[in-house]
Amino acid sequence: MAGPRPSVVSTGFLKSRFLETAQTSVYMVKVQPTSSVMGFLSQGSRGVNYNSQDGTNIELLCRETTLPGQSLATADQPNDYPGVTEKMVYRKVYDDRTDFTFYVDKRYQVVEFFEGWIDYCAGQGTTYGRDDYKTRSAYYRMNYPNAYKTDALYITKFEKDVKNSMSYQFIGAFPISIAATPVSYDQSDILKCTVSFSYMRYLRRRSGSGSERTGFMQRRLKADKSWYTPNYRSYKSVNAGPVNSKESSFNPWDLNSSIIGSDYNIDDFPSYDIDYNGSGGDIDFAAGFNQKRSISDQWKDRQNMRNIPIELRYGSGYDIDFNYSE
Repeated sequence: MAGPRPSVVSTGFLKSRFLETAQTSVYMVKVQPTSSVMGFLSQGSRGVNYNSQDGTNIELLCRETTLPGQSLATADQPNDYPGVTEKMVYRKVYDDRTDFTFYVDKRYQVVEFFEGWIDYCAGQGTTYGRDDYKTRSAYYRMNYPNAYKTDALYITKFEKDVKNSMSYQFIGAFPISIAATPVSYDQSDILKCTVSFSYMRYLRRRSGSGSERTGFMQRRLKADKSWYTPNYRSYKSVNAGPVNSKESSFNPWDLNSSIIGSDYNIDDFPSYDIDYNGSGGDIDFAAGFNQKRSISDQWKDRQNMRNIPIELRYGSGYDIDFNYSE
């Protein structure tokens, strides 16, 4: 494919494109803790009720945050080709945390809210009372993660016309640290509190985008034949043998031809019921693969048996091994 060719671009064309850029100063956040944490924060001397105006005020005071990033962890595969080292992806890696900076209100509810959340994670206030930690021998007993990890941490980026937006949902999030905040007699400024949240992963959705198909694992569990998109290959041998398990199954594969260019004889192969293309019609799998084929027959096989997803039914007691050639 050829690269781009130089061309004349008008000023009006550039203006129409650059004036449609997103702005950094229009966003909203939602930092809703779990019900256990909300109950803990609302009791006693803490007195922060997220479900009241307190929660709205704290979220509006978010001065700055960071849209999360991600990367791919790769392994080096050297010398598959002379002098070339390829990188193969083996894991998707999310940032280990995201930061939020809040203006602190005169009642210090922002500080109380996030420090109280961290106290609950560590069991300070549930193991002992809040004032009991004046005793040097007091200890902490951590609460269970499900009690303090929330799936309701959001960053929503939108524009002034509110026509388009993009939302990030953080899964399994909780505050992991609060940055130290300096105070001084220098020129006065608004007090700020920076909180770092740890999370498992995030989900990003853009307004106006259609609903996505269910993931392949859910489709497979629901016996949806669309869970696997076949990769077209020609198989050069099929080997069958007994296995120890009572039930045997394998993924639907694409059978591009009836074993072209190889010797095979699986007369002893039992006759299984095979679902053809998910239509519910069964074919005799062994019947098409129990003799050596002439060139003309092989060509017919390519025409008649192409693209057959096969699935070994339960209870067969046999395992099928495909050796394929690209």
